[in-house]
This record gives sequence, C-alpha cells and structure tokens, in this order.
Amino acid sequence: MLTTFFLPIIVLCFIMAVICSTERSEYRSLAADIADDRDDKLVETLDELSATTDNLFVCPVAELNESELLDIQQHTLETEGDVGIITGRTVEEARELYEYEVEGDGDHGIVLRIENQLIHTYDDDSEVLVREDATADRLEDRFEEYSSLSMLTNGRTIHSFLTDGYLCGFPTAVDIESFDGPQPHCVTDGEQDCPLDGTLVMADEWSFDNVFLNSCSPMIPANNMEGTGLPVHVGLSLLQGSGAVIAGYRPYDGKNQEMALHYALLRAGYTAAERCEVLNRNAHAGSVKSYPFCVFGRPEITTARPVEQQYEATVTTEDGRCILSVTDIDCNVIDVSLNQDRFDAEEGKYYVRNLTDEHADAPLFFTAFEEGEMVRILLYSWGTIQTDHLRFVVDDVPYSGNDLTAIYQAVENGRGLGEIGFLDRKAKGQLENLENQIAGFTDDLTAQRSRMNAYRDVRRRVETALDSIDRIQQRIREKLTERGPGFLSGEYTNRTIPSDVFEAEEPCEYCGRPVFVKRFRNLRGSVTRDRGMCPRCLNIFDIPRFEETDTSYPTVDRELLFDSSVGEVEFDVTFENPHDVPLRATYFPWLHSDDDAIRGTDWFEPKSIDLRLDPNERRTASFVVDTSDLPTGEYPVYAYVVGNLDIYLGVKTMVIGHI
Repeated sequence: MLTTFFLPIIVLCFIMAVICSTERSEYRSLAADIADDRDDKLVETLDELSATTDNLFVCPVAELNESELLDIQQHTLETEGDVGIITGRTVEEARELYEYEVEGDGDHGIVLRIENQLIHTYDDDSEVLVREDATADRLEDRFEEYSSLSMLTNGRTIHSFLTDGYLCGFPTAVDIESFDGPQPHCVTDGEQDCPLDGTLVMADEWSFDNVFLNSCSPMIPANNMEGTGLPVHVGLSLLQGSGAVIAGYRPYDGKNQEMALHYALLRAGYTAAERCEVLNRNAHAGSVKSYPFCVFGRPEITTARPVEQQYEATVTTEDGRCILSVTDIDCNVIDVSLNQDRFDAEEGKYYVRNLTDEHADAPLFFTAFEEGEMVRILLYSWGTIQTDHLRFVVDDVPYSGNDLTAIYQAVENGRGLGEIGFLDRKAKGQLENLENQIAGFTDDLTAQRSRMNAYRDVRRRVETALDSIDRIQQRIREKLTERGPGFLSGEYTNRTIPSDVFEAEEPCEYCGRPVFVKRFRNLRGSVTRDRGMCPRCLNIFDIPRFEETDTSYPTVDRELLFDSSVGEVEFDVTFENPHDVPLRATYFPWLHSDDDAIRGTDWFEPKSIDLRLDPNERRTASFVVDTSDLPTGEYPVYAYVVGNLDIYLGVKTMVIGHI
C-alpha cells in the first residue's frame, strides 16, 4: 500500500449550531449575534449540537462546570462535530475571543519549566525553553515574538510557576471590584498585592494565535482553591489575548511528549479542534490522563503559516509483523491509518518501534489509537523530520513483554529460594543486584508508550537482567551438585512446615501407580513445594507449587535397567513449562549415592544444557551416562531443571546388575 500525504494547510469548517443555556442577557445577546454572523441556528441544549460540523458553546466563565465540559468532550469524541467554548471574564472578552483574527507573523514558543535537559526543535522559527531558561525576564523578552505559546508548568489557577517567578493571572485591564465573590489573598482592596517572592509576568499583557496550556491549573475558576467566581486566573488571562487555548478543566500531570505533539500538529496546519482531539486520544491511549482537554475559542483556529507535509508511506507484513516504511520525509507529522484486523490489541494499546539504527538516538515519538475500524498512528519529533527513509514496526504488545514478566517472576522465585535456604551469601548478593537492575524498568516501560526508541533501553535492561539470572542459576546449580545424600526436601524442611498430604490427580509417570504428595510451606506462605512419592518408584518429584498451574516435573524418558555395566547410555530429560511466561532453564542430571566418590555429575555428558521454554512448551534435553565404572547397585538419577530462579526435580532410579 503506497500513499503520498500532503496534509491540508487550512480546513474551512461551517459552524452549524451556537448553544447558549445561560439566563444572563448579555451572553444570550452575544450568542444571538454570533449565530446571525455565521448564519447558524441558536440552541439551548447540548443534545442539539451538530454531529458533523463545528459548534460554539457560549457561556459566562462563572457558569462553566465539569459536567457540561465532559458532555462537550464526549460529543467531540463520539461524533464528527467539534465544539469551541466562547467565554471570558466579561462578555466583552468573550466577544473578542470570537472575533479574533489569526495574525501568525511570529515564532513558536514551548516552555518546559520542569525539564532540566536542553531540547532543540530543529526549526529556526521556534524554541524550547527548559527550566534554566524559563525565567521571568526571558519570557517577557520572548513573548512578544511568539505567535503560539505552549506551556508545561506547575501552578494553581491564579498563577503558573516560572523558574524565578510566576506567570500571573491578575487582570490588568478590568476592575476586580466589579466581580462578585471573595478576592484571593493576592488582591487587597481591588489592587494587586502578591505575597510571593519572585518576578511576576502578567499573562493578559500578551497576545498569541494559539496557546496550549498543559498544567495542573484548570480553566474553570470554580476549581480555584482561593474561592469561586474570581477573575484572578492565569488561564483566563491567556485566553483574553488569544485566538484559541487548548487546556484542561481539571488538574492533571502533563508530559513533554504532549508538547512536542501539539507543536508538530500546529506546524502541520491542524485546527484547534483537530489538535485537541489528537491530544485527548493520545493522553487516554498512553494512560496519561482521561480526555483532559477542551478548546476555548473557535475550533477552526489554526496557524497562519502552516508547513506543507510531504512523505510516502508503505505498509507491509514481514514475519507476521506490521512494517511501516516511510520515505522522502520532509514534515512535522507522519499521519497514517491501518486496518485494525492487522492486530490483536488488548484495550486498544499499540506500540511503534523505530528499526532504523542510524536514528536510534533521535527523539522520535508516536501516538496510536483506534478510530472506528482503523488504527490511527501519528509519528513526530521536536521539529521538522527530514530524512530519506525511516522504518518502523507497529505492534500490539510492548517489546519483551513476556521476558519482562519472566524476569519479575524470577525475582519473586529467587526471594522464595532465599527464604527456604537455597541461596548462599553470594547468590543473595547477586539477587540483590538483580533487584536493583530492574528498579528502573518502569520508566523505560512507560516510555515505550510514546518513544519509538525506548525499546532499545528496555532491550539493554532485559539482556543485563537475563545475564544476572543466568549467573544466579549457575550458583544454584553449583549448590545442588555439591550437596550430600538425602531427599532434596531435607534442604528446606527446617524452614518450612508440612501443610497438607493428598493423592495427586495424575498417576506416576513411570509405573502408573498413585502418587502421594506432601506439601510444605514457609511460615509467610510465600513459598510452597510439593514432594511426590510413588509406592513403587519412591521419590519421583520435588517441585514448586503455584496456583492455577498444573503439576509439572522433569521426567527421564527411558528405562535405566541394566544386567551389568553397559558403558555409555543415552537418555532424555523432558520438562513442560507450567507457566504462562517464558522459562529460562538449565537441565542437568545428578547421580545420588551415599558414596562420596560416586555422587555427583561426573558420570554425565554434557554436564548441563540451557534451553528457553515458551509458555506451556515441552522441551527435551539429551544426555549420556557412562556406567563403565559404576558398581552394581541402585542409583537414583536426579533430573534437575533450574528455571526462572526456581528448582524443579524429577527422580528415576537406575539399576545396574541383578538386585
């Protein structure tokens, strides 16, 4: 499938409805004027909004509430109709918001007040100000040059934090005393009286075509902790001089990638309504927050200088994977849609991974979400993407999901082995190092939801953790091969208590007789092991027991009965992974004997075999036992499988000579 994309520069929308439910006459008059100006119908309920085109919701800011805004969001998400909110501190501000004309002869500014690392946009007419640059003086110096402003910052409704001051919501052009309600602590007798240390930047002294306010400062004054119905509000101050503000109506945490996404969409010419919808779906799909944003202003507002988007995309299937190849790239956003039937996604989660190694360190981001029968995927960066070729895999599972689960399972198993005495001091130290290694997994796993190269960090962590597991399992194998005679349960009976005895559901693998199980648990109940005894074959297994898994133990797949020494004999050890995660396993046989000179692994070749078992997979390892120098007698062959830091033991008796 080959598609060439030229994203639209400006999309003209026809407003079909203006809604106004307030009783305040001045706003009803404004709504009527707007409806006449746009030749639209004036309605009073959200049910009457157009489901196919743009709408305006005219309302005094004091009457905005979360329920109505949530209904507006649902309308935009469930239909093709968009809604812009026309409001302000006064009806005059609301009218100016509606009448705003995009000027656009300026730069694009992105303020990341909580980011410490420098970020570049690669575009001459834009900049990213991180913590050290997000100062009051720098912003006052740059605000005049911006046609768009995107801010990710902490704050409250009355102000947003800067590095050395505050972006202040105090209105400089209206009379505070003309508003009802108590004044906040920063106002005394209608005059600004800020008690905080730091330089103030007045938010309503600047004008921007487009604003993205990604902050814990909601747009609804009723959420102000200082009171209700107050005009000291940073969001309303930004709205007062802007064409459109995309912001939330409830507190939430923002992410840097959201700022890059908005910037890319804005440069590409997406309208305020289109940007808001993508930002909402991105936030929900990435489990950042649930549809947080609304458009304040006309929904068709866009940038006056959109950039043509050019690229060619090809979608293929290789080895069962969905591969997206993009060539001739000169754009801010790669926007493609794929059929959902390519995937088997749970809960609508999708992941995009960059396969182009020469761009392994590039800040490449994605968002992916379902739209009808399609999966929409948008790829973007901090600025214009210019390259000949990029290659991606689109997946419905994160990278190494099964391996990660297996690693966490191994850590839990390892803790259990330590509690019942199978880990010496060295192994315990290795396990502690492993726990430290996986402590940072969560950040990289979360990053996979938006960063196309994050899987590389996950891969490195997985490889390091698996190497650590291998070293611990080697130490466990050494301990098992060096142990003395006796049942394996003798190693842990002083750290556990017998908790149950019962007949196993399955008969003996070797003779078909009933198997009787004795169950042991440690005092915390975190470790459970079953020892199985057959009336004829005696001790046949000693294994960990997990809820919702079948009994599985290693078996020796041939008879080991010989009239006399026969030299080298080949036999197989078979084991089925009882878990729904992969098992990183080491198979090794061990000869039990009361004679120190006989007991051990010297009789077998190879000494051990490493295998990886997929969930519920059965695999076999072949060994050779050399009976040439073994005297007549019975020798229990202990078939061990050490996997994911747990010990599985199956036993079969080898007989040499007539006993």
